[in-house]
Amino acid sequence: MKVAALVLGLVALALAIGLIMLITDLKRISDDLDFINHADTNALVTTGSNIGLIRTLADRINAVLNKTRRLQITQAEQNKQVRQMLTNLTHDIKTPLTVARGYAQLLKEGSADQEQLGKILNNLQSVDHYLHYLMDFNLIQEKSVSLDLTRVNLSALVQQELFNAFDSLTARSVTVEPRIQTGVEITTDQIMMSRIIQNLIGN
Repeated sequence: MKVAALVLGLVALALAIGLIMLITDLKRISDDLDFINHADTNALVTTGSNIGLIRTLADRINAVLNKTRRLQITQAEQNKQVRQMLTNLTHDIKTPLTVARGYAQLLKEGSADQEQLGKILNNLQSVDHYLHYLMDFNLIQEKSVSLDLTRVNLSALVQQELFNAFDSLTARSVTVEPRIQTGVEITTDQIMMSRIIQNLIGN
C-alpha cells in the first residue's frame, strides 16, 4: 500500500514538474512574441523545451514570422519601385510639356489661327494641372520615407523654378521681376523643396 502511494506520489510529482515546464515554455514563447510585436527586430521565438509539441509550435511560429518578413520586404521594394516610377514619370512629362507650351505660346503670338493655338495651350495647361496632382500624390506616397537631406542652394533653386514657369506665367499675363538674394543655402530634401516652390509659383 505504501509502495503504491509512493508510486502515485512520484507520478503526480513528475506530472506537476512537466506541467510547470510546459507553462514556462509557453510563457517564454508568449514573451518572445510580445517583444517581437513591439520592437523592430528580426528575432524569432525560442524554446528550451524537449517536448516535441512545444518545439513544433515554436518552429511553425518562426516559419510564419519569416514568411511575413519576406512579404514585408517584397512590399517595401514594390512601393519603392512605384515611387521611383512616379518620380521618373513626372519629370519625363514635365520637361517636354514645358517646351511644348513655350513653342505654342510663341506660335500664338505670331499666328492668325488663334483659336486652334488657344486650344493647344488650354490642353497643355490641363496636362500641367494633372501632372501637378500626380507629383503631389507621389510626395504623399513618400511621406513615410526618410528625407534625403543635402545642402541645397535655395537661391539657384528658386531661380530655376521661376525660369521653368516663365511660359505658364506669361500665358496668364503675369510679369515677374524676381529679387533673389544670392548664395542662400539650406539643408533640405531638394525634390520636396522644388515641389513646394512649384506650388507657391503656381498659386
